[in-house]
Amino acid sequence: MRAPPPSAALFILYLTVATSGCDGDGARERTAQVARVTSGPQDFAARCAGLPDAAPSVTAQPIDVRFDETRSLAELTALYARAAPHHATLGLTHAQLAYATSLVANGLRQGREVCMRVRVQVEVSLAPMIVYIAREIATDPCRREAVREHELRHVEEHAAFLREAPERLHSVLAAAHVDRVRTASDAETIQADAAREVRAIVAAAEATDRSLLAARQAAVDTPEAYAGVGSGCASTPLDPRADGGRDSPDRR
Repeated sequence: MRAPPPSAALFILYLTVATSGCDGDGARERTAQVARVTSGPQDFAARCAGLPDAAPSVTAQPIDVRFDETRSLAELTALYARAAPHHATLGLTHAQLAYATSLVANGLRQGREVCMRVRVQVEVSLAPMIVYIAREIATDPCRREAVREHELRHVEEHAAFLREAPERLHSVLAAAHVDRVRTASDAETIQADAAREVRAIVAAAEATDRSLLAARQAAVDTPEAYAGVGSGCASTPLDPRADGGRDSPDRR
């Protein structure tokens, strides 16, 4: 970050704008240091235009997959939001889609004028990601492996989604010029306006992403895929309804 002119102070405000898919308000420390600029209006405008780059940043948290084979068929069926009557869920992949968003604002003040650039930082995550396999099939290695392989296809779809989601959101944020120079009579007004704008953009992107992710997961859960799970095992063939229990991506 380049140093400001001697007659001005660079102030940085840290705040969390919105965090979806997790508990707590995510409050973050906020600090500000402000000094007056004694130059004229034209010089002030030029200095505002020269504030440090604030291009948005969107990243994805790496997937950390955990496996759980302690739950029963009944417990997994209860976890599956769309389980049909007499449905027995042998495998279930649980993932929670979340967007952690923060703003870092750099600005200058002259008299009653404040200018700021707001850097938007977003981290997209699917955590926790847990692959459940019913404990009743733990003693059937063939069926257990077949269910595991099917669930890992869902993990692969989640991973593919996370590779694409940051670029989509970054494009929207860049098109909205969220890093533009903003002016007001006080930093709090700029901060609040930027927060509202970014919150709306991220919420819209999240809604789109949830639909995309649900469609990707549904493409894995075809009747043919269900019927094929465990079909090569010597044990009793699986009922197509027995596998495919799928937690929705945004299930809490």
